[in-house]
Amino acid sequence: MTQSILIFDSGAGGLSIARCILAQALGIKVYYCADFAGFPYSALTSQTICERVCGLIPQALAQTQADLVVIACNTASTVSLEMLRKIVNVPVVGVVPAIKPAAKLTQSCSIGVLATPVTIKGRYLQTLIQEHAQGLHLVLQGSQRLVHLAERYVLEPELLEIHDAIQAQVAYDLQVLLKPTQGHLTIDTVVLACTHFPLLLDWFKEFANRKQLAIRFIDSGEAIAARVVHLLGLDLPASKNMYLGSWQAVVHNHEVLASPLLTLKAPDKHTLFENTVGNDAISMSLEQRINAYSRFLNSP
Repeated sequence: MTQSILIFDSGAGGLSIARCILAQALGIKVYYCADFAGFPYSALTSQTICERVCGLIPQALAQTQADLVVIACNTASTVSLEMLRKIVNVPVVGVVPAIKPAAKLTQSCSIGVLATPVTIKGRYLQTLIQEHAQGLHLVLQGSQRLVHLAERYVLEPELLEIHDAIQAQVAYDLQVLLKPTQGHLTIDTVVLACTHFPLLLDWFKEFANRKQLAIRFIDSGEAIAARVVHLLGLDLPASKNMYLGSWQAVVHNHEVLASPLLTLKAPDKHTLFENTVGNDAISMSLEQRINAYSRFLNSP
């Protein structure tokens, strides 16, 4: 019997985890659940995020009967992982900032952490730092803007203005992290502690190359994939099915095969979803959004 997993995020960030899992976890059916109505989680309180995660995932599990859940969102994992594990009866794998591997990799004993403001302010990150990075110099930077730009990039990758905005924001956030600090060596390792950020890895590398900086950019994708493989013991070719939003949408060749499910406002597939951060807005039908995610997941 084919095993299945449910990957959850507020938007496209979990696709960076899904790509890693599909590359390693052979013989698995993947459902992808994106809480479009709650995007971006970086703009919500910890309590609200926990309530949404612990409300939506049990419903999605009831529909999909998935064997394992991956909360493919650092922000959601850090505030809701403990509670979710108490209310579901399948293994739950959370994505948390890669502080431990960063501490092992750094040669300068200086690490940058780029995450959402909620993750930066949360106790979970401070606990990871205390447990795995004692004595090291860490600089933390919260970027809500970059989350939104990464989402826009997945949905509308052809827009050059999005590329320009990403380049500018990446440069700003990295310059904050890399600002010289008296008594400390230059940061040589940056933790991308939001699953949206690895989607923009080319821009991070381009900045480092342009500035001639020797920086490692690390995230949790490969480690999460390895954990899924270990827990489920997978060894056959993967099939790519997606469970999206508070909606079930099994995608194959960009065709929506299933009807809406678990809707918060009972929209049909032509309803426009509008998310606004600052001066930016995303207005897109459900079908368009699903197709954009599918294209990105299947792109090289």
